[in-house]
Amino acid sequence: MDASTRVVLDKMKVAFPQGPPTAEQVRGQEFAWGRSQWEKRWPAGMYRPAALDSQEAVAVSRRDVHRRAERVDTEADALELYLLMAAWGTGTKARAIARAARPLQEEGVAATLLQAHSAARSEEPADCYAQMLRGGSLRIKHLGPAFFTKWIYFAGFEAGSSGRARPLILDARVARTLGWATWGWSASSYARYIAVSEALRDAWCPEAPTDVIEYALFTANGA
Repeated sequence: MDASTRVVLDKMKVAFPQGPPTAEQVRGQEFAWGRSQWEKRWPAGMYRPAALDSQEAVAVSRRDVHRRAERVDTEADALELYLLMAAWGTGTKARAIARAARPLQEEGVAATLLQAHSAARSEEPADCYAQMLRGGSLRIKHLGPAFFTKWIYFAGFEAGSSGRARPLILDARVARTLGWATWGWSASSYARYIAVSEALRDAWCPEAPTDVIEYALFTANGA
């Protein structure tokens, strides 16, 4: 482990003095979400997910999103997953919801999301990341890395392709804990992030899935 990664490990140990978070704790990470904000921003004429009309409690956990991501066969499935993923990622903040809803206005967005789901489950994370960057074949306008890595993560983390690295979420909070710039990450930067997360996991909690590290990096920043 290099010196910069050791510094990151020390930060996480300070943030979690009782030891690393558990996989169950990570899966249970839950946020309330702004259903009314999503309802008024959902594009007219687009398939409408049932969650927008549900009377159940307005909260979503990582576990909920992972379960919905297990089987995505149609464009409607992709839109349902996008809503759940983005609702988890934005909570109730109107500005964040407006940004996350904006990509839905793009022509062909459901088809591209469906293709990106397949790519996330079959390709190396950095390769899928490169395709979702500007100029890539799976690029969706207004969908930046902080959110499309959520898509890659939920679509591909549990896919279990032998020998393939597991994708993780990379956002500004995670980047700050790493000591990185908070935007402009290249595909090679994303590959490095995956490798650093694996090294941190091996040193701190070798039996845990690597999203425990992503959760710890996010939490250790605290803002």
